[in-house]
Amino acid sequence: MDNGNIKTLNTILKGEHMAIHAFDDILGILEDSSLKNEFYQMQRIHKENAMRLSDRIIQLGGHPQESQGFAGLMAETMLKIKTSLRHHPQYIINTLAEAEDKGIQAAQEAAKGNLDQESAVIVEDILRRDRTNTARLRELSVRYQ
Repeated sequence: MDNGNIKTLNTILKGEHMAIHAFDDILGILEDSSLKNEFYQMQRIHKENAMRLSDRIIQLGGHPQESQGFAGLMAETMLKIKTSLRHHPQYIINTLAEAEDKGIQAAQEAAKGNLDQESAVIVEDILRRDRTNTARLRELSVRYQ
């Protein structure tokens, strides 16, 4: 069992779970069907990312953490408060983009020098996909001004 890789991958997995829960919360209050479809697609990417990380953790002999942890719960609570007070689509989009940016930064920091080559390739692809989500959120923010 490769504990260093497993711990790092589980840290990144928690971030993906945080993103999945964030989109769940937003989708519950959002009324714009076009924007909902965009968010469902982004959430699907996070779910796929979580599955890839879980599979890799199992391959390494570990157990995937299937929750977002305490920090994730606190972040989710803050997101609920922020978005429940302001339902304007641009505010919600910008809040999600900010959360995506923070998640990417946290994953990059966690992965720095802590992964074997195969795990690093998986994480870099996941980060690429997360950056694509962030870019799409920035485009949507302009559209919903």
